[in-house]
Amino acid sequence: MGKGLAGTDATGWPEVSMTALEWGSKQGSDAAVRSWPEGPAIHDMGDRPESPPAPGPSASGGRSSAMYVKQAVALARTGTAAAVVTAPISKEALRLANVRYPGHTELLADLCGLEFGEVAMMFVTSDLKVALLTVHLPLREAIAAISQEAILARLRLLQSEHRRWFGNDPRLGVCGLNPHAGEAGLFGAEERDILSPAIAAPCSGAPPGGSSTSFSPCSMTRPPSP
Repeated sequence: MGKGLAGTDATGWPEVSMTALEWGSKQGSDAAVRSWPEGPAIHDMGDRPESPPAPGPSASGGRSSAMYVKQAVALARTGTAAAVVTAPISKEALRLANVRYPGHTELLADLCGLEFGEVAMMFVTSDLKVALLTVHLPLREAIAAISQEAILARLRLLQSEHRRWFGNDPRLGVCGLNPHAGEAGLFGAEERDILSPAIAAPCSGAPPGGSSTSFSPCSMTRPPSP
């Protein structure tokens, strides 16, 4: 389908019904969605509760959220949908519903038959692509999860997928973990002991940089290191 809005039973939710009216959308089954490619369409999940839930995270909301993602992925894998676009999801609601995934990234990986190490969360613009090394972890655990092996695996994944999606090799840069990228060990040793050795070859010897400078226009436009 050309454009779509995957949701619940549209007749039970005023916001969804109003959106459908404003967009001139069509609500219906998979067949109806496929036969109406001209604009946004509502895919009826058929899971409307008897009464609207109270505001805030809930087990029912978590179950519905997980179901919507699974249905959207199924539509994409069968070719009914060209892509999946997700809105923010309540991790607390997922936990209340006993859904074992802490977020979209892990759920999408599992639905596609991939290990978590085989995927990356990436934010893409025309000028910049940013991938995360760790996701959905408390800060202490995220720091403990950083290793040379994890960094190299992520960089290899980015290189191969960038070639596949964009047809060329990426110019890689790695942000430091500590303030001022550790300042030669003054504010932390992770850059010196873990990040720099891991990225020496993939990043042509360029050291990890502070986020404030890594995302500056000058850094993003300068040629790669020799």
